[in-house]
Amino acid sequence: MSTSTVSSSGFAAAGSANEWSDVVPKLVSRESAMDEKLVAEKWDAIYRLAGITGSNEKKQRAVRAGVYVYLALNGTSRVGNYSGSIILNDGTEMEAAVIPRALRGDIRRFMRGNMRESYEFFKKSRYMERIPEFVAKVATLTIAAECAFATADWFQDCAEFTPAEKDAYDKNYQHSLHRAKNARGGRSLEEVEGDHRDRELAAQGSSAPKSKSGTSIDW
Repeated sequence: MSTSTVSSSGFAAAGSANEWSDVVPKLVSRESAMDEKLVAEKWDAIYRLAGITGSNEKKQRAVRAGVYVYLALNGTSRVGNYSGSIILNDGTEMEAAVIPRALRGDIRRFMRGNMRESYEFFKKSRYMERIPEFVAKVATLTIAAECAFATADWFQDCAEFTPAEKDAYDKNYQHSLHRAKNARGGRSLEEVEGDHRDRELAAQGSSAPKSKSGTSIDW
């Protein structure tokens, strides 16, 4: 028989690990990824905006494949242009603009919710190896063609990765961080955002408290 004592915080200190076995949660969502239910709803929205009606699974898979490739090539930034088009396997043309319209800014979270299926698509189809410009771009980072797909920006912490694929992702990620920092003149993202916030406040004639240096105090 296990015993427990009450700590100063008021919580019982369990005397046996088994006392927790019947309260283990069934599912805990990760904030960085959409849950399956919401992912399914977002795909339905994409199908509808792309003019895909009914429950044609093959057509729907073709749409998903097209979205995966487009986002691997162009990234999942919410401020991307999404002005191109996607030609599906049967010749149907789909506007890339339906992606942000359906997802409303949650593009990377959506793709992280599709991590396993998108990995399976790229791994089995080896489609990204057929795009010379894409393969040549990652080759500058000594990433092999068969690992090129692994540089897609939603694959962080992908449990399916081989060691070579993880290395490919990490190389590209570090390269992207360095490039972004150079574009900001060596400043951190927080500094850039702070300057942007100060300019907005100044433009609005804000009476927010100022520090001695003249910048707004972040309370």
